[in-house]
Amino acid sequence: MINIKIISFTAIDKAGKHTQSNLLHEYLLKCGYKSVKSEFHDYQSPTGKLIQGYLYAKQEDRPSHVIPYNVSKETIELIMAADKQAKQDWFNDLEKRGVDFLILDRYILDQLVYGLNAGHDEEWLLSLQSKMRQPDLEIVIDIPAEESIRRRGKHGANDRYESDYNFLNDIRHTLLSDKFTNRGTYRIIFNGMQSVEDIHKDIVEAVTRHFEVSNEQ
Repeated sequence: MINIKIISFTAIDKAGKHTQSNLLHEYLLKCGYKSVKSEFHDYQSPTGKLIQGYLYAKQEDRPSHVIPYNVSKETIELIMAADKQAKQDWFNDLEKRGVDFLILDRYILDQLVYGLNAGHDEEWLLSLQSKMRQPDLEIVIDIPAEESIRRRGKHGANDRYESDYNFLNDIRHTLLSDKFTNRGTYRIIFNGMQSVEDIHKDIVEAVTRHFEVSNEQ
């Protein structure tokens, strides 16, 4: 059985995670690898629909089945963790099917960083992820918070966090800190202010080195 390689993309909002994760997925397919692309939150799942309602719906027009607008932050973290935990069996199934790479647009680093900046205890956050598969490579795409704000509305709807400059800036600085270097996961930070093509080239070079990827499968 092939050991699946999990690559996660993390960044503040509007940094290009969706574009770059798709490009890497397509590149790996062209190289002859079995690659699967997914993202969090999974808005098609029961937990994902709750999260989507919380992030996007305005207080005055929220349907009765959606989480209350002012639900506790702890409750939200638990639901977000459940959304990821529910996918672990699927990850294992992909591995049994011989998938080489699983590319994730957001995963556990995102919840850890956002949770810390929401005031949660790091040990508690890590305990929520203790039964989840760790990524083999974490790709961080870095842009300033000012650029994230400037890109609002250009790449889909904005959630409740995407207009909060101070929160985005705090998330960015946490991602760039050395706080997570002892987690045992290899992490590479890329300059998201480059062109889409240059960022993709840099990511492909890094992934090729890290996993010894060959384009002659």
